[in-house]
Amino acid sequence: MNAECPIERVNPASVIRLTDNYEIGMVAIEAGAADYLDKTQLTLAALEGSLRLTLACSRLQQHNKQLERKIAANLCPQFKNDKIEANF
Repeated sequence: MNAECPIERVNPASVIRLTDNYEIGMVAIEAGAADYLDKTQLTLAALEGSLRLTLACSRLQQHNKQLERKIAANLCPQFKNDKIEANF
């Protein structure tokens, strides 16, 4: 977590920005938000698209973690990377 950004990167999420401050949306994206919607452009279609994107990102993230675990489990013990194992 960054001292400048109190948002910890976890699972993807959509952010609906209820402010005129564009930088807040960018900080959310950098912190792991899958998408953000500006309040001036909030429509049902935009919300639906954003939620679909968020779900797709979440599924991909989960799939990548599963693949990383399989790779780590199949590595020879002498070549295992402590950094990879620490992420699980």
